[in-house]
Amino acid sequence: MTVAFTHLWIHIGSVALGSLMMTIVKIIKDAFDSSGAKENPCTKIIFAIISAILRLAEGVLEGLSNIGYAFMSVSGQPFISSVKNGFLLNLKHAMTFFFVSILAKFYSSMGVFFVTIANTVVGYFIITGVTKDNESLVGAKMFLPMTLIFLLSWLTARIFLG
Repeated sequence: MTVAFTHLWIHIGSVALGSLMMTIVKIIKDAFDSSGAKENPCTKIIFAIISAILRLAEGVLEGLSNIGYAFMSVSGQPFISSVKNGFLLNLKHAMTFFFVSILAKFYSSMGVFFVTIANTVVGYFIITGVTKDNESLVGAKMFLPMTLIFLLSWLTARIFLG
């Protein structure tokens, strides 16, 4: 019972720490964005630079938090050490992750392409097979249904594959 309580307590505290860090950065960024720049051009430039730095810090912190949560769920370590070890793991295998990411995008794109083309061809055969008068389905009369089938197939494939 004490082991389960200890792990639950560590993980709740770790999630709370990561969420607190993100909340603090977002509050600072939102407070800074809502203060607005004055009419002075120099002040506008300074506000733009600081706003860009805060957006960058928010993105970096969000990425590190995601890495930390993922590593914490696998290893059971506290949040800060999970962030450090997860970041080092990502650095160690950066090229592998990059290659796998490119490969996954390629396979996903190929799947979307083939599903879209296959659905469009099947739709063409269904339309021409259902109607007995095939001469009336040439040119402009086939363009709209085939375009609709193509777009809906592409949209559905993009949603489910990618």
